[in-house]
Amino acid sequence: MSEELIILSFFVVLIASWKLFCHAAGTMSLLKLNMISYNYYVQLIIYSFIGVTLVALDWSDHYMINRFPSHELRLQIFLIVAYTIIAMGLAMMLFQRLFFNISNRKIYHSLAHYAEEWERNISLHDFYILFIFSLLALGGIAYTYYYLENLPWMYFLLGMANEAAEARIQASRGFTGVIYIKNVLAIGLTPILCYVAYCYKIQYTEVRFKLLFYALFVGSILILIYNAEKSPILIFFIGFMVLEVLIKGRIKRIYLIFVGGLIFAIVAGMYILLGTDVEAFLSINSGPLGRIFQSQIAGMYVHFYIFPDIYQYLEGAGLPGSIGHLLGFEKQIISARIAMEYFNPGGIENGTAGVINTLFIGEAWANFGWCGVVIAPWIVGVCLDFLYILFINYLPKHPFFMGLYVYVCFNFPITGGFFGIPFNISVICMMLIISFMYRYRNISWK
Repeated sequence: MSEELIILSFFVVLIASWKLFCHAAGTMSLLKLNMISYNYYVQLIIYSFIGVTLVALDWSDHYMINRFPSHELRLQIFLIVAYTIIAMGLAMMLFQRLFFNISNRKIYHSLAHYAEEWERNISLHDFYILFIFSLLALGGIAYTYYYLENLPWMYFLLGMANEAAEARIQASRGFTGVIYIKNVLAIGLTPILCYVAYCYKIQYTEVRFKLLFYALFVGSILILIYNAEKSPILIFFIGFMVLEVLIKGRIKRIYLIFVGGLIFAIVAGMYILLGTDVEAFLSINSGPLGRIFQSQIAGMYVHFYIFPDIYQYLEGAGLPGSIGHLLGFEKQIISARIAMEYFNPGGIENGTAGVINTLFIGEAWANFGWCGVVIAPWIVGVCLDFLYILFINYLPKHPFFMGLYVYVCFNFPITGGFFGIPFNISVICMMLIISFMYRYRNISWK
């Protein structure tokens, strides 16, 4: 394909997919950011489609992608990602019409009127159960920090990048405490309860709501930076914009600008601490721009290069452990880990490298080949649309579920693997906990 045809294809896919996703979401306005529009703009376009287009045009000089110079491979991945985005949009549109008979207008109406319908009245029982689970979440944070051998973010603040990388892998993979307390109570539940407390804080002026929100806000920051990863804390702040849509119906432009500026300041500060110069900071191949537009998609080239020529297809071995065991797999084999072992074996050996996550189609290819490439986008599109419709139209419009909605928005792992979408254990756990809180919020405490 010529450069002109690639560029034309990019804009055709962009316009067509935007219309399909708009039909599914009801609106794609940034001032009404929602579960579908966020995943479209960030995960699919910014993190994936722009990057593969730059690579297909040979405008990329990214250190990871340079390892795979084949123009045929680069063009193949561009076409696969284009197909993925269109197929997801079609899947959502057909799913809505065939199973829910919901029109674009009705979805827009449901989102637009959510701010008028959410339950603003809180009983003393609501506060009690929120307070109790907040104590459990904050206790989970204290427990997590107690079992950390090192604090990766301390190395990061001191500009010790190599030590921070090693400590981050140790904190994530070498945690010696109970992993469920860390992942479920601390990392999962704390931000959700913070969003819930925020709903009550802006509705009521009582000191108890403010104190609870501030405690959960600080706790959320502490647990989201525990392993020195940059994206979780940025996503946490963006979550308040999604929450504003539910609470007030839209995001104020000044608020959008403020959060955008805050995120830029945080990212710039992080790279300054790492000693990044201005040229590297502004380069499309390195710094934050390279990380956003190319690093996230770079794993696709590793996956399509090594499977099946170097490693055999996994044939479903990437399924989560408990489900995989039922189907006869002895252990879970994560394709992103194999990709890192191939790309950076030294980093795996010395403990400074973990996995190479990428668009879910990479894991689908590693497990099922072309069948995975063809079918996976339809499955992912249906899962995303089902969750969106469930929250907007069917679940109670209560702050507990509003906080959960924001969590699900940012924990739908489009760029984290395929099996983590239909079998998202963390989301299932959070849904069970929040449903329990809502079901028993009126229990007598006398």
